[in-house]
Amino acid sequence: MEPTPPFLQNAYVARYAPGLAARYRRANTVAGVVFTLFLLGGLVASALTARSWFACVFVILVFGIGAATSLFTARQAENKWNADNRLALSVSDVGLGLPRLATITWAEVRYVRIYDHSLTPRGMSPYTSTVTHLFGTDSTMFVDVFVTDSDAVLARVGNPPKVLRALDADKKVTGFKGVWGQGMVGPVFQDAVQALVTAAERHGVAVTYDVTNTSAWYMPRSNQPKAN
Repeated sequence: MEPTPPFLQNAYVARYAPGLAARYRRANTVAGVVFTLFLLGGLVASALTARSWFACVFVILVFGIGAATSLFTARQAENKWNADNRLALSVSDVGLGLPRLATITWAEVRYVRIYDHSLTPRGMSPYTSTVTHLFGTDSTMFVDVFVTDSDAVLARVGNPPKVLRALDADKKVTGFKGVWGQGMVGPVFQDAVQALVTAAERHGVAVTYDVTNTSAWYMPRSNQPKAN
């Protein structure tokens, strides 16, 4: 068993379920191969039947983009779901922790944005549910953490590659994206969010919400604003 990193000691810790990286990598690799086969088959069929250039462009766009996206997602699975021993989130008196970023102190955090569209018609649709849980993409639940100096946060941990970034309200890349709800287990997303929000408010950090279910039980009954 790996030793517990210092920033996770005496902290509330939420992790992703075991085996997610392998599961999503395998599913996306299979999807990428299928898209590639359809791409090749479509191009061959277009050439043999002398179809217009529009048909070729259509095949390339539909199946080519699908293949590239699936294979890219497969390569990212390890980074997204297994970093720091499957860490999703840690919360302590010092600050909060995200994969590859260690502790971001409360003094560095400008605000936290909670995104939960799991109860929208789109979030509950068979398509979104399949894509989210089978391939690990199109998540309807996650958290964005915005900081005063994102470059300093990255530099402190050696500028790790593949850290997922987030745009703030001014369309500037000042945040970090994580805490993907569909992959969490013990605690689930709502429990982890409640712990994060409670600690953030205790340390004077603002929390905004992009949450369609305004009666969500994990939302504090306070004056914190709901995101527009």
